[in-house]
Amino acid sequence: MVRVQNISCGYPTNNQSAVTNVKYCTIIALSVLTFSCTQYPYDSPQPGVLEVYMKTSSQQIQSTPGNQFFLEFFLGLQKEFRAIRADGVKFLILDDLHAIRRENPRFINVLDSTAVDSSTLLGQTYVPPSSFVSLDFSVQPLRFVLLDGYRNIEVRTPLDYSDVVRIRNRTFESFEARLTRVVITLDLDASLTRRADYYEFRPVFYISSITVR
Repeated sequence: MVRVQNISCGYPTNNQSAVTNVKYCTIIALSVLTFSCTQYPYDSPQPGVLEVYMKTSSQQIQSTPGNQFFLEFFLGLQKEFRAIRADGVKFLILDDLHAIRRENPRFINVLDSTAVDSSTLLGQTYVPPSSFVSLDFSVQPLRFVLLDGYRNIEVRTPLDYSDVVRIRNRTFESFEARLTRVVITLDLDASLTRRADYYEFRPVFYISSITVR
């Protein structure tokens, strides 16, 4: 409710001055109401949505029902999945847009057909229109690669292994009220090095595609 203060317009001395005084008071009252009801625009852009999918690329190990290789994502102290903005601000990427925290790590068979087809969703979040320079998360291999349904080959990590992955090969942007989809690719042939009787694992991820719609 707009509150208009009392406006003293004086006492008219004749009919003509009374009419003039009423007009004058009406103009003042309308001016106050117009000023009080004026709305000012504010710059508050709507957020966009960022979603990240994973894809596996390999020429040496095919995606078949008999082949399995599991990675554990989002574990330990670095279990958060984060998008890093150009100014260093970090945004958590959770399982979906309704999640409020990540309770447990996630196990993904990177030789599953969904991973090969870029259909493995790693996470989603709302973000303001921004430019991003990095995707950070943690990953650890399970102990074996299963090949042909019966061959278990041990997987080891080097002594200087770090489970923290930072993908910085491409920057990407989010836009107001639009969806930005980023696909990260696991280069499995570069990540798994065959030794005499085991595989050595050092993850090689990169951003392979960015689409905005």
